[in-house]
Amino acid sequence: MLFFLPTLIFAQDGSKMLRFKVTTTDSTSVSGINVVNMVNEKSAVSNSDGEFIILVKPGDLLILQKETFEYKRQSIDEEDMLKTVVIVKMIPKPIALEEVVVSQKATPDDLIMHHKDHRQFTPAEKKLYTATTGLLDPLLNLMSGRTAQLKRELQVEMKERLLDRVDMMYDDQYYTGQLKIPSDYVGDFKRYMIDDQLFVSALKAKNKTLMQFEAARLATSYKKLMAAVFKTE
Repeated sequence: MLFFLPTLIFAQDGSKMLRFKVTTTDSTSVSGINVVNMVNEKSAVSNSDGEFIILVKPGDLLILQKETFEYKRQSIDEEDMLKTVVIVKMIPKPIALEEVVVSQKATPDDLIMHHKDHRQFTPAEKKLYTATTGLLDPLLNLMSGRTAQLKRELQVEMKERLLDRVDMMYDDQYYTGQLKIPSDYVGDFKRYMIDDQLFVSALKAKNKTLMQFEAARLATSYKKLMAAVFKTE
């Protein structure tokens, strides 16, 4: 009774807690699918049966995303509001090959030429590459701890580059206005985003729509985390 009760509750603006069920064409798990209403910024996660409940009204747009499925956009219309359950069909992503057969081995000269012509190393990558190649250097650097230090420096450099890309994508008004992040915490929220693999994947793919979806999802979780911290304090 508690599960179905929300479907009977309407808000003054016509919003309603509506039940959805995700279906797929194969046996891919439909649990753990992240759902965000791009209009009211409400979010949900599907259960093991692919079901979830979220507040919607006609004209809203739901974004459903999981690594094992194709990106899904679901518009809400008047007919959906009258249904007991709205069925959402999602398409599984192709399964990556578990085995790759190499028909021809690359020679050292081929690898060197590839690096010279096609690979541009950053300063941190160049240091790490130098420290981990050769005969004695890899062992000596590993024993001295230099390799671990260079890996940490590379991680810091990569995060700084991601932050630069995020800064170019959105101004602070996007975070404070649309995502409702307090202005004093915008910088911290940016670092929170680049620690999330799904957001970073969307950023590297230059998929602005998916980035906005992931940013909205992370904003919801970040504000919940802030609320919990302030409550503890």
